[in-house]
Amino acid sequence: MESKGEIDAGITENIPGLCRALNNSAAALLESLAPQNISSEHLDDLTLLTFGPQLRGSRNVEIGVNAVQEVFEVIKEIVGPHANHIGAALMILVDATGRQIEIKFSSDPDIEIVTVGQGQKRDPLLAVEVKGGTDLSNAHNRLGEAEKSHLKAKAKGFTDLWTIVNVKGLSDPDRKAESPTTTAFFRFGRPNCP
Repeated sequence: MESKGEIDAGITENIPGLCRALNNSAAALLESLAPQNISSEHLDDLTLLTFGPQLRGSRNVEIGVNAVQEVFEVIKEIVGPHANHIGAALMILVDATGRQIEIKFSSDPDIEIVTVGQGQKRDPLLAVEVKGGTDLSNAHNRLGEAEKSHLKAKAKGFTDLWTIVNVKGLSDPDRKAESPTTTAFFRFGRPNCP
């Protein structure tokens, strides 16, 4: 389901029963706790319930970091021959008008492209968010994260705000609904991407 965004026909009939069982378990847990007895120890114990999502979350971070690195490599292939400097997180080149262009890789946004003028004044050109996950089930959350990052970039003065998303099957209206600040969407199709 995570990779295709579809429930397999063989298990569709079991979904209502699964939902009832999960809801009943959650209700039993909540009913067993009197509000006045809830302590910080109870809340600490609840972290055991979230251990699986935490592991999944760390894997999602790894996917994101790898996707940004792949985009870095593509940009390096394009601008590398013209760059004056290529570092681990910064590329510097000079455009045809003599302006210095910095391509910086960090977070919030993942990529910032600015011009450096007189007195080292930086003028924002382009902010790019890279969302590398391929599972459709979490695509809306990732686009929401891109939107938050773009709002921060917009506050810094960026007007071109791109989102690179690696999920097939998202419609333009879906993408725009989740990240209305994005000015252009791109899909980064890796060779092994489903």
